[in-house]
Amino acid sequence: MRSKYAESNAVLYQDFLSSIEIPGSMVRTRAIQDTFTDAVNGKPIRRVRVSSNGQNPQVKGGEKGGYFISSLSPGMHEIAFSRSAYITVVKKLVILPDQAIVLDIAFTPVQIEEASMFWLIVNENAFADYMF
Repeated sequence: MRSKYAESNAVLYQDFLSSIEIPGSMVRTRAIQDTFTDAVNGKPIRRVRVSSNGQNPQVKGGEKGGYFISSLSPGMHEIAFSRSAYITVVKKLVILPDQAIVLDIAFTPVQIEEASMFWLIVNENAFADYMF
């Protein structure tokens, strides 16, 4: 961190730096944790894309759907969870410096409507080719 006080008032600047340092024992290892599941059948989901505050997504979720997200600073965060064939889940969370959030994400499958197929018969010869 750079400051105009680093040179003009070095003692004040060092006191400030000491006050904002986080001891190694307080470093957050997990800010959010739990599992990704299918809301319909309860089965675990793996390889979920997780994006925090619009940043590039990371792939999370192991064989049993378990996940954890680390390195989130304390404060308000918007976390987006997405997986193909499922509706994206967006959560707004307040991260506290001394507490991990347990957050089960249940994904709802995307509903695919069946489309009716219509055949346009251009001429009788084309129709005759499909007769048995």
